[in-house]
Amino acid sequence: MDLENQFVREGRATYNVAMQRHPVSHKIRIFVINRKKDADRRADMSERLNALGLAHEFFEAVDGHNMDALEAPEYDGPKRRLYFGRDLSVGEIGCLLSHRAVYKKIVDEQIPLTLILEDDTHFKPEFPDVLQAIIETAGKWDMVRFLDRQKIFKAPHRILKQLNEKYALARVRGVPGGAYAYLLTSHAADTLLSKTQKNSVQIDIVHGRHWETGLNALVTKPSPVSPDFDIPSTIGDSRFDKEITVTGLTRLIFPIFRFCFKINSSLRSRAYFAKMQQADRQDWKD
Repeated sequence: MDLENQFVREGRATYNVAMQRHPVSHKIRIFVINRKKDADRRADMSERLNALGLAHEFFEAVDGHNMDALEAPEYDGPKRRLYFGRDLSVGEIGCLLSHRAVYKKIVDEQIPLTLILEDDTHFKPEFPDVLQAIIETAGKWDMVRFLDRQKIFKAPHRILKQLNEKYALARVRGVPGGAYAYLLTSHAADTLLSKTQKNSVQIDIVHGRHWETGLNALVTKPSPVSPDFDIPSTIGDSRFDKEITVTGLTRLIFPIFRFCFKINSSLRSRAYFAKMQQADRQDWKD
């Protein structure tokens, strides 16, 4: 076999052994969540990451469509319906379980730093260098999320560290969604594993509720990673369905609980943002 086309497989993500690895590959593990049947996505992700010199592994996703997802012990259906008037989609539950399974692997294997990716992401050419710059600030964060949503910076946020001329680490006040790319420590994985034992919201919402997890979670401004909106999501479009499906007493009272949920989230996100101001000054004064 031609060495240039030789790939390492065996359940781990493919990596072209003839290519030059970026130095950051020796400092982190990279897991790409992917269903085995999505071979095209797997090939595309390998091509993108190999081009960046990033060694990676594929982690088999939990397919919520092939299980009784609503009965999963990690899913809190009654609470979900009470606060939102409908269940999570089976795809969303599968996504939650997939990320949770990666956290367990990180904890079990005591992996210090991990980059978790979903299989529908694109990368800027400078992504490995941004990772390297972030890792050099290790000890000052538990989790760094890559969120390609400019609107999150229209709300109050703080620039904590300029990584280079283009990218910076920042703290945002809101609860932005998106779990397609994030870097986390073993402590963060252990915490998220614990916090998702029984859960009623999507995994990316868990990531954003810092006052509940206690994690020091930051974002990059801007993001060197973006989701691929040109291909269908494996979660399914039902996650966008806003139809109220509960009946009886729950249908009557859920608007009250939903309103309380929104107010609570708004107030606590603001309080947490303010609370971290002094710590941010101290941690990033250099």
